[in-house]
Amino acid sequence: VAGSGSGEGYTLTLPERRRVMEIAGEELSGLVPVRVMGVEPRTAAEAIELGRVTTEVGLDAMQLYSLDMGHGYRPRPAELETYLTEVLDAVTCPVVISTHQSVGYRYPVELLTSMVDRYEHVIGVNITSPDIGYLAAAIEAVDGAVDVHVGGPMHALTALGLGAQGFLSSEGNIAPQLCAALIV
Repeated sequence: VAGSGSGEGYTLTLPERRRVMEIAGEELSGLVPVRVMGVEPRTAAEAIELGRVTTEVGLDAMQLYSLDMGHGYRPRPAELETYLTEVLDAVTCPVVISTHQSVGYRYPVELLTSMVDRYEHVIGVNITSPDIGYLAAAIEAVDGAVDVHVGGPMHALTALGLGAQGFLSSEGNIAPQLCAALIV
């Protein structure tokens, strides 16, 4: 909820996003897992703030987006590790690490595995990339330690066939029973 995928996250102020998170928690807690997406962060502090609000509101988890440095800049490997470590050291809520093609890079599989091994509160990895080889390598690397989901329905069946546990997409808002039926 309150994410960038459908565009609404960017149009809302932080207090408005918090209120959306509160409403989602009030309406959905106990029925389905409630996870906040937020918007692509420009700094670790923005991601840490999302984790703080997620904890305060009492949602089930937060999605930790890839760092979006803007204007096509790509962080170096050491910067990626520093970003993830800084955020994961600071937040206490369950976290799903997201690696998304929209920022122009992917987390190295070895870095994802390192974060999963190092932080007990990392409960999943979301992968949005057309690279099926990368997806297969990530699923194999985490070896069932956390759930792996793909972004969007276009790779849902492939991901499930490779051993992933699900997919996330705004299509669930339109056809929730159909989306759920793919997983059962």
